[in-house]
Order: sequence, then C-alpha cells, then structure tokens
Amino acid sequence: MSLRGTVQNATHTSHTTYGRRGATCGARTRSPQARLLVGLLGFALVAAAACGDGGESVDDARAAADSALEQVEELTARIESLESELDDALNQAEKSDRALAGRLDGARGRLDKALDRLRKSTDAAAGAAETAAANSSSALAKAEEAARSLNVLQERYDYHLRRYHGGG
Repeated sequence: MSLRGTVQNATHTSHTTYGRRGATCGARTRSPQARLLVGLLGFALVAAAACGDGGESVDDARAAADSALEQVEELTARIESLESELDDALNQAEKSDRALAGRLDGARGRLDKALDRLRKSTDAAAGAAETAAANSSSALAKAEEAARSLNVLQERYDYHLRRYHGGG
C-alpha cells in the first residue's frame, strides 16, 4: 500500500458535524482525522528512515511525506471550507426558521382576533334572533287579541244591523 493510498484512506473517515458549532470563523483547528494523518506520516517517516538502505529512499520518503503533508493541508482547508459552508447553511436555516415562526405567530394572532370577532358577532346575532323571536311572539299575541276584538266588534255590528235596521 502506498503512502498516497494511506493519506486518501485516512481522510475518507467521516465525522458528522451537522448542527455542531466549532471554533470561531478564522480560528485554525485540526480535525481528529488530520491529527491521525500527521501521526501516520511521522510514523511513515520514521519507518522509511529505519528501513532505508540509501540516501535516495530517504529522499523519496521525505518527498512522499512532503506531498502527503501538502495533501493534508489541502484537505484541512477543504474541511474548513465545508464546515464554513455548513455553518452558513445552518445560520440561514435558523434565520428562515425564525422568520417562518414570526409569520406563523402573526397569522395565529390575526386568526385569534378573527375568531373572537366571529364569536362576538355570532353571540350578537343569537341575541338579536332571541329578541326578534320574543318580539314576534308578542306581536302575534297582540294580533290574535286584535283579531278577537275585531271579531267581537263585527258580531256586535251585525247584531245591531239586524235588530235595529232590519238587515240580516
């Protein structure tokens, strides 16, 4: 297995950072994978130096280590960039969440007010209907009494017409 393969395999281990806030932006931190990779590179350098039988293999090992360190720096920069993008995305999501919550609170307030007005209107209509029913009941009773009185007057009138005027 080549040192390049080791670097690539060590950097493909993932550690979920969703929802986790790291150091402040601009602060330079190394992830556990980067620390592990640097340790592996140091071990590889020591092993290469111990196993080397000539200056050329040590130079090759140093070149491979330098290349690996450059890759580590590139990957660290990429990880930091991705963490920054994730933080930006999380901040945007939180901002959108707060905005949506505010709009929902406003809509709920308007709906509560509308429902209160509807209840008051319904109560007023029910009261008006009860009053109208009571008034119509009273009017009906008065109309019935007036009809009876009119009937009595008509009967008296007919009686007087027949008795005193010979009608009939």
